[in-house]
Amino acid sequence: MDSSAKILALVLVVVAVVHAPQLRCSYAYDDVEAILEHPDLRSWDGAGALLLTNYWGSRNIGLYRPLVQLSYLVDGAGFGFDPRASHSIQMLLHLAVVGLLFIFLRRLGVGAGGAAASALLFGVNPAMLGASVWISGRTDVLSALFVLLGLISALSARARGEGLWGMRTIGLGICFLLGLMSKEMAVTLPLLVLLLPGRGHWRRLPMLGIAFGLYLVLRVSAVDGVLPSFAGDGAGVVFAEQGIGTRFAMGCRACFRLLALVVLPVGVAADHRAHAWALRDA
Repeated sequence: MDSSAKILALVLVVVAVVHAPQLRCSYAYDDVEAILEHPDLRSWDGAGALLLTNYWGSRNIGLYRPLVQLSYLVDGAGFGFDPRASHSIQMLLHLAVVGLLFIFLRRLGVGAGGAAASALLFGVNPAMLGASVWISGRTDVLSALFVLLGLISALSARARGEGLWGMRTIGLGICFLLGLMSKEMAVTLPLLVLLLPGRGHWRRLPMLGIAFGLYLVLRVSAVDGVLPSFAGDGAGVVFAEQGIGTRFAMGCRACFRLLALVVLPVGVAADHRAHAWALRDA
């Protein structure tokens, strides 16, 4: 085992120890309606239906995240929604993201110490607990996992001078599709690829376009629309009474607020509802 591997192993051990108490936690907030009460998450027979249904199941709010639902199917059909199993899966996925972040930074040329410090800060940051501990936050964990895998694939594809149908370029497209099927935020992956150091990353865009087109076909079939919170009849949509401009402003404010909490995690609250982040008096 080389020095980088040893450093990464140490980082993962520290993150695992910090997160170990979550194994005593149960389900909370959206976990009840979106997961425990979902009719297709308790039997393997519902696996196929999850690919063509909206995220909440009981109401259409324009979210399509079938890969996350399939992971919940493992929790329900495989472990009977034992919270210890759900939190174990959550913690393992979080550790995988921490490890991929370390690898990605090393591929960018960051030293082992700097990559370890960054991965450790990410892994134990209190502002990340909404994703790493909350079961409904698995959307963020899986999305981050495939985005990081995609970025690593893009770097490898450029290093080998691959064209459109290179194995790593195809892998990038698959990661993009799986990331989108985990959470819509993965739509930023093409921009992140273009921002990677070096020339020629634009050659990966056609493959990303193919993956995005396939995702749109699946999404429209499942939620009857393209944009989150605008599809369907609007029942149960957060900020349904607000216009597009207001929603965009709220989203920007929430992003900056979350970024500030990552840098300085002071006043972190357990309430991670969308309107708790976006309203001025929250």
